[in-house]
Amino acid sequence: MRILLPSLVLLCLLRPVLAQQSPAPAAPPALSTDSIFSLAKEKYLHAATTLDTAAGLPRNAWDDGTWRQVDREDWTSGFFPGILWQVYAYDRDPEVLAAAKMWTETLRPNQTYDRNHDIGFIMYSSFGKALELTGDTATYLQPLLTAARTGAGRFNSTTRTIRSWDRADTNHLTIVDNMMNLHLFTFAARETGDSSYLEMVRAHADRTDAEQFRPDGSSYHVVDYNPADGSVRSRHTHQGKGDETAWARGQAWAIYGFTEMYQDLGEQRYLDRAISAADYFIENLPADTVPYWDFDAPGEERDASAAAIAASAFVPLSEATGEAKYRNVAERLLLALSSPEYLAAADDPMGGLLRHQTGNKPRMLNNGEDARVAEVDVNINYGDYYYLEALNRLSDTRMSPGMGGTNIRMARHDEAGNWNELTEATRDTDHLGQILPPVYQSEGPMWENENVGFRLYFDERNGIDIFGKRTNDMILDKVGMEVESYHELQPWGMDVLKVGNSLGAGSIGLMIGDSVYRLGDAAEEHFRILEETPERSRFLLDYNGWEVAGRTLDLDWEISIEAGTYGYGSSVTLTGLRGDEELLTGIVNLHSDTVYTEQRGDRFVMYTYGPQAELDNTLGMAVSAEQDDVLGQGEFTPDDTPVGSTYYLRLKLTDGQPTTYRFTAGWEPGNAAFGTREGFARVIE
Repeated sequence: MRILLPSLVLLCLLRPVLAQQSPAPAAPPALSTDSIFSLAKEKYLHAATTLDTAAGLPRNAWDDGTWRQVDREDWTSGFFPGILWQVYAYDRDPEVLAAAKMWTETLRPNQTYDRNHDIGFIMYSSFGKALELTGDTATYLQPLLTAARTGAGRFNSTTRTIRSWDRADTNHLTIVDNMMNLHLFTFAARETGDSSYLEMVRAHADRTDAEQFRPDGSSYHVVDYNPADGSVRSRHTHQGKGDETAWARGQAWAIYGFTEMYQDLGEQRYLDRAISAADYFIENLPADTVPYWDFDAPGEERDASAAAIAASAFVPLSEATGEAKYRNVAERLLLALSSPEYLAAADDPMGGLLRHQTGNKPRMLNNGEDARVAEVDVNINYGDYYYLEALNRLSDTRMSPGMGGTNIRMARHDEAGNWNELTEATRDTDHLGQILPPVYQSEGPMWENENVGFRLYFDERNGIDIFGKRTNDMILDKVGMEVESYHELQPWGMDVLKVGNSLGAGSIGLMIGDSVYRLGDAAEEHFRILEETPERSRFLLDYNGWEVAGRTLDLDWEISIEAGTYGYGSSVTLTGLRGDEELLTGIVNLHSDTVYTEQRGDRFVMYTYGPQAELDNTLGMAVSAEQDDVLGQGEFTPDDTPVGSTYYLRLKLTDGQPTTYRFTAGWEPGNAAFGTREGFARVIE
């Protein structure tokens, strides 16, 4: 979905976030993401097809139309091909794809470069993005895994950090920027199953968290550790105004790096640090929201790259926290960067996008270097890269303040042909089997937010289906009662899942010994809405008098959905248990032959990914639960009864106590981020 940069109406919604620091900015430019990416394609495709790869990777676009090109070992070398990949991600232009592949190949030798920590920057912004967008594991996977092994060699088990710079044999310098390289290692852990990578990144992130921040949330650029005993020798800010000042880009690196660590590992302490660093950044922004190169240098040069990096980090941080303020600030930052003050016009000879970036001003102040050499108030490739990434992330999430919401829909057809919405209902005793023709709209209760919808068959099947959405609007009030079939692609989306006799998208059953029991033949079944607000909706299903293996059980099943997520939560409570029962939930596997599992903090995740939706669209589905509640996993084949074609989890049950789990679904036609398995894995809750 293409988004328009915020209008004056939306700007009014954003204004309170920073009202304490500044007045509202001037009216925003009439630029859509389409026009910005068109500009980026024009400029960067021209550079990619006219510059000589033998001269190095483009780093700076100068005002006279020339470029500064650097060796492939330069820490910024991956961003030029990365920019091409960001442009390709937006509109899939084959000419851009060819250029991105060509420039990415120039970096293949870097997979064994071990002279600094920047192998993550270099390889993931190029080869990593190539793999995400093409799925070509034969070409792009192994260089990333080799790069991870190379980079891991810089880890010091005494300091418990990865060494950043090789300045002397007797030092071990670690910079806050290094947080940006950790994703390469979590990626390698996921691909190889090698847990040593995760042990290393946790050690590095935890030490950085403990040693590299001040009480107010601002960060030091550099910590000098004694490699012999791991003690801290000193803390300073090499590229900031002073050792105790807050360098803006370093603060942005911290926000981005800790947010990404939380996404990768799901551990709360990393989210807490990201929030602390982000709040400091926001509280110290100037009037137009683009920070000065150092927060303690008001009135001096700006750093548009710090704004772009932070904006890109704020989008997933908003998703992780559920706090709209971070997305609001991301939109404000991009609004400012997209103004003529910062964004070069199509007829501007400068071949990059963003002006007013500041790389290393102390080199000019302390060493007398030229402003272009020190990169003060110029264009730099990484600022352009994160600017485009932030715009892509906003487009992919399809969320915006005021556009979220949740909805529950349960309606019954009466004799006069009307659909009557229900807040509670009791299933008729003669409706235990599938009800044909359907009495209930879409055959049972439905629930949705702005990203995804679900429905449950209100009969003995009790399977759960998925509505893939291509709109933020609430659509379920009309689905299933119009002429158009929801089994065919509509402007809003469609029913994307074939359920069959499986559990579908996270429905439930019971296992006692080797016997499996499908929920659905209880004496009574009740539906009742508990809560329905724009932020969250919940409903309860009661199954009373469920006769199972000589025992009579009562089951309460609460289902909830929150705005901004890609799934729903389940809380299941049974009474009358004897102690040998296990709860079953799972994922239909009619079109999947691979299941992925991993542990994220204290949660166990099982998911599938691939062309498993109707129309052969790409779909990711996941079930996650507390690790302590997971007793095992398995697979039901198509021939199994009463439940077949399901990857299942066995979950612990305690009489009268709730067992909880979450289900997540990502449909690529509704969100381009789900075009890669990694893109889907990032949103699993």
